[in-house]
Amino acid sequence: MITSPTLQKAIKAHEDFVAAHPEQFRLSLALFRLLAEGKPVSPEGLATSLQRSLQEVQALLHSADIRVDQAGNIIGHGLSLVPTPHQFHLSEQALYTWCALDSLAFPALLGRAARLTVAPETIVDLEPASAVVSIHLPGEDTDICNDGHFFVSHDLASTWPSLHPRAVLLSVEEAAELGRGLASVIRSIAGEQKPQRHS
Repeated sequence: MITSPTLQKAIKAHEDFVAAHPEQFRLSLALFRLLAEGKPVSPEGLATSLQRSLQEVQALLHSADIRVDQAGNIIGHGLSLVPTPHQFHLSEQALYTWCALDSLAFPALLGRAARLTVAPETIVDLEPASAVVSIHLPGEDTDICNDGHFFVSHDLASTWPSLHPRAVLLSVEEAAELGRGLASVIRSIAGEQKPQRHS
């Protein structure tokens, strides 16, 4: 597959961002897997999953972009139990993501097919075929997932008044390739070569 310069730039920016924050992404991977079970995650449960002290996990969470419920349990960190515009399904479990790219990266990261339909290796069903994804490249002033949306076409996306001025537009296939690459880098930082499959 020929990779466009725009996709190459997006992949490099995301890989650099993950590489600059290894501890955060080790924590994130464990948290994503727990949130994918569809229930709020307690900091204690996350510490047990990571085999780290509660104090270490709380320090990492303090620097992370997370959402918590009234009891202090985690309900969102890229993958969300709270409805957002980006919904996807793992088996019968409805989950949400904070941006369009996340909905393409999580199936690869979790080793599970999701319905759009996004399988760990490819897009299965896409309507309309002309759909694109806006991606705001990570950098010093932004997180890895910011201002990302699906659009029915490149023309519509490029004229959308709220499109971030630094956003790039990728086909859904390109965005899925970026998501798979992002998942691979995160798994690599966590010491995994292939995604662990969870039911």
